[in-house]
Amino acid sequence: MVLDGQTLVTFDQFGNLVNKINLPNNYLAVNYSSNTLLLIGEKNISYLYDSLTPVIRTFSGLPDGKIIDAALLNKKLYLLTEKKLFVYQIID
Repeated sequence: MVLDGQTLVTFDQFGNLVNKINLPNNYLAVNYSSNTLLLIGEKNISYLYDSLTPVIRTFSGLPDGKIIDAALLNKKLYLLTEKKLFVYQIID
């Protein structure tokens, strides 16, 4: 996977183009775990579940401040800002 501006480009194991997804925001990093793609921006975090019809959802109620990194593990969102580490329980 490669972030190209506001486009997420995916390739197969041989480097062939598989898909291009237009994103609603600019993102700085991509993290994939637990069959979920996490898109990390300075002020927002969105996620995309593994599915045939991709739907990008955005987390709401995030703390103020610049987001440095994030991870989604075992139904918990770990969010690192410049000053604190936040842990959110994800409810299905």
